[in-house]
Amino acid sequence: MAKREHVEILTKGVDTWNKWRESNPEEKPDLIGANLSWANLINANLREANLQRANLRGANLSLADLSKSNLSNTDLNSAKLNKTKLSEADLSWADLTYGMVNDANLVNACLRGTNFTEADLRAADLRGADLSWANLNMANLGKANLSRANLKGANLTGANLNWANLNKADLSWADLSWTQLNGTTLIEARLVGTFFTYAHMVNTNLERAFLENCSIYGASSWGLNLNGATQSGYIVTPPGEPAVVVDDFEIGQLIYLLLKSEKLGNFIESIATKLVLVIGDRTERESVLDEICKGISKHNHLPVVFDVNSGLANPQTVETAFILAQIARFTISDLSDTKSNPPELELLVTNALRSKEYISDNWTDKIIKDIINLGWNLKVLRCEGKDFLLSYLQEKILGTQTLHKSTTQGP
Repeated sequence: MAKREHVEILTKGVDTWNKWRESNPEEKPDLIGANLSWANLINANLREANLQRANLRGANLSLADLSKSNLSNTDLNSAKLNKTKLSEADLSWADLTYGMVNDANLVNACLRGTNFTEADLRAADLRGADLSWANLNMANLGKANLSRANLKGANLTGANLNWANLNKADLSWADLSWTQLNGTTLIEARLVGTFFTYAHMVNTNLERAFLENCSIYGASSWGLNLNGATQSGYIVTPPGEPAVVVDDFEIGQLIYLLLKSEKLGNFIESIATKLVLVIGDRTERESVLDEICKGISKHNHLPVVFDVNSGLANPQTVETAFILAQIARFTISDLSDTKSNPPELELLVTNALRSKEYISDNWTDKIIKDIINLGWNLKVLRCEGKDFLLSYLQEKILGTQTLHKSTTQGP
């Protein structure tokens, strides 16, 4: 039960309360179970106050000092705690549903079992906080600092963790289903039995993280950084199906797609016999490339365009082109209007031709000579524009079962 004197002083206003606190530094506020719903407590000095089971629903505690206070089992539904000092506070099992807690200081706070459903925790400082078994369903934690936080068993379904810092955090048995993890850093994080079901992960940093027995069914990932990560036991199938377990995140996703795709046969056939790599400059020749792709698609083939303007000097770019050339049925190169041909491009052309059929419109004399010197091409064909090329493509390449290694030279 709260001390009546303390409640009466607080209800007189924040200025009166803060002056009383300053005059009585040894007095620890006893506000247990007090009804302070919708109270204006902006900038209030509530440091080390006992607010257990208090009703602070809708209260405005922005900029208040609640450091080391006891707020366990407190009703803070819809409360405003913007930039509030809550370091080392005890908010275990408190209700902060719809709470506004952005930019708050929650360093080393006890938030065990706390309900943050749909709360706004953007840019909050939660370093070292204990969030074990907390409910953060649909919470907004964008750019929050959760480094070294304990999130064991936490419910983070549908939460926004974009650009959040979770370095060295423990997310064992946490539920990250449908969670946004774009640009999130999880360096050296611990993820044992963690659910990533349908999570969205673009440029997520998992460097040196420990991942074991995680469920990744339906997860969407691009540009993951798993350098130095320990990975084992990824479960790629949903509950209720026989478990398929792999030890690599990205391979696991691919394996499940291969297992479950209704068009698996068509997929394999498309990759093995229908993919056509089209190399060209989209800046200068977009309309021509589009026409070529339409012509390829009409004949039940799958065009993939590689833009030479994307920076061939980058080793990763060249490697990507090589991989595409290796899996393509054949390659079309349209370099008619390029202003220059860098050495990397010539290297790509001559190496890709070693194993794949290649058609080209208007290559430089040097590249043509290099191709002829390879010794295996059948002939060099001189064509006059895209219409001739599409006609030749239909008649001699796409219209036959056996491919001919051919090149075409423009006027």
